[in-house]
Amino acid sequence: VDIEALGQALLVVDAKNLEYMNRVNKQETREKQLQAQNNGLKEEVENVRAEIDALRKKLEGDEDGRNLFERARSQVELQIEGMEVQADTLKKALSTAERANEQLQDENTGSANRCRETADKVYALMDSLRLNQVELKKIEAENGARDKKILSLERQTQNLQAKISMECDAKVLAEQERKEAEQEAVVLKKKNKVIEQAVTEAQLAQERAEKDIVVVNEKVAGMQTQNAYLASRIDGQEEEKNSYKAEMNKTSRKSAELVADNTGLRDEIDRLEEEVATSQHDLMSYRQELLHIKREDVLDDAGRQRPVLIQSNDSDLLEKLQINEFLYEAQQARNPVPPMIEKVAQLLAMLHESQGRADQYLGDLSKSNGLVSALRQRNMSLYSRTQMFESFKTRALLRYVMNLIEGEICTDLYLDGLSFGPREINEMLMLFPRYECQDKIFVISLVDNALDDDVINLLLQLVYALPYLRRLDLKRNCFTSAGIKKLDEQLRMMEGVTGVVKTVEGVLNVHSGNQLRMSVDVGEQLSKETVAKEIDFTVDTSLTHKDADPFLNTNSGASGHPWTKATAASVQKPPHQAVPDSSTVELARPSAAPSPPAVGSGPPVGLGGPGNVAALNKRASVAPRGGAAAGGGGGSPQGAGQGYNPNAI
Repeated sequence: VDIEALGQALLVVDAKNLEYMNRVNKQETREKQLQAQNNGLKEEVENVRAEIDALRKKLEGDEDGRNLFERARSQVELQIEGMEVQADTLKKALSTAERANEQLQDENTGSANRCRETADKVYALMDSLRLNQVELKKIEAENGARDKKILSLERQTQNLQAKISMECDAKVLAEQERKEAEQEAVVLKKKNKVIEQAVTEAQLAQERAEKDIVVVNEKVAGMQTQNAYLASRIDGQEEEKNSYKAEMNKTSRKSAELVADNTGLRDEIDRLEEEVATSQHDLMSYRQELLHIKREDVLDDAGRQRPVLIQSNDSDLLEKLQINEFLYEAQQARNPVPPMIEKVAQLLAMLHESQGRADQYLGDLSKSNGLVSALRQRNMSLYSRTQMFESFKTRALLRYVMNLIEGEICTDLYLDGLSFGPREINEMLMLFPRYECQDKIFVISLVDNALDDDVINLLLQLVYALPYLRRLDLKRNCFTSAGIKKLDEQLRMMEGVTGVVKTVEGVLNVHSGNQLRMSVDVGEQLSKETVAKEIDFTVDTSLTHKDADPFLNTNSGASGHPWTKATAASVQKPPHQAVPDSSTVELARPSAAPSPPAVGSGPPVGLGGPGNVAALNKRASVAPRGGAAAGGGGGSPQGAGQGYNPNAI
């Protein structure tokens, strides 16, 4: 069929339709005018008839009226004849108007029929034109598809070879996962047995409870019979009440006497309680005075002087070096200064050796920090390359979709196994309006792309943006049941959708009345664990520089060794921790070396506190003064608490 001829015929038919419509409008206006004239003529006829009736009534009136009527009879007859002639003319005009009206109605019906016939012809021509255009596009698409199918088949062969190698690897992984699943099944069977045992125990408990209920019901019946018996006895005890009232009068007299005796006894009890309170107060004061004496003289419960010991919970050096045993023996000796000097020399030698090792460790730490910084730069370069690869992948996939759209083969978009993620779907959504191809896409396949519930909103936007989409394939992805339910609910809320039916194969059929509008295949979903995980490029937090750099900036990371390039004046000063007063800590008998009491965490500190640090640098204060130099005897608590001080070394 010649399309141009059909277009010209369509223009001619449209012009004729306009002409017929104008003619119909003119005839309708003419019909309205004739109807108005008919209505006016009908009103005039009715007026004439009313005048005739009035004249007839006058003729039937009195004699005077008759005489007057006879006089004016000739005139009235003339008027009547004129009126009758006028009525005949009006009737003729009315009949002609009715005939004209009928002719106009016939012409209107004929013109309406002709308009309908022309409209039917126009619609038939339009349908044939659309069919011809669709066939033309199909032939062009088939010609283009035949040229590109050869290239696609070659690419598919390459892809199939790659997929075969990938499936071999996947088979090995699947066997490993099957073994793990069998192990989990054994564990679940064991749990099921435990649950069955619990169910049997619950049933036995239920049977016991039912038996207890039967026993309780029997007891209730016995109590009811006993209540009836007691009610019968109440009636017979009225006589006993009178005797009891007489006895109550006697007891009331006796109670008055007892109240008087009770008041006297209460006064005596108050006096005795006051004496007991004063004695308890005296006892507390005596005990406080005794505790003050023990605290001032640093004595234990037996009245003996307490030794000075070191306590620590964080360090085990006290047990390894036997510091408390040495202090106990030194304080028991008459002159504790020589063994103390010897012990201090040993500790200094150990500190010197540990300082050398610490310097070596710090050198190794500086080398490892350099290695960490180099690895950090390497990681940054690798991360930038991965970002470039991700952007290249997105551009390549979008270029593939653009080529399909530009080649006009975008009706069926098969994007299976291309790692089409949320970013690519979002870019594709913005790409469709740019090419104005929303009405040309009928099928989209996103099989095996590891999509999860995060892309549900993007998929819904894709469905809303493509009005002629008939099939959306989402098989072998990672959608959960909650995500599929959300997709089902949103599809039900679409405009024009009357129902969504889910088949056994997991296909969501969206119906609009009796017509199948779209089908969404969400079957064969996989779990996140079975899909190959993405490479995690994040650095382990336990290996980052954030833990090493702050340590090197503190006093613990500083050293005087020349390799570390630090100042020699840096001094390690660990923090002190307060301890309770020596008088408040109870010690056992000094028959053996006592173990240090448990206190809060911190470095080793003497029981009496850190002591007077300034006095350690003065040689005049080193002279022994009997028991006071050993930490015992009277005096201030500072003299009794000359314990371990890390800053004094």
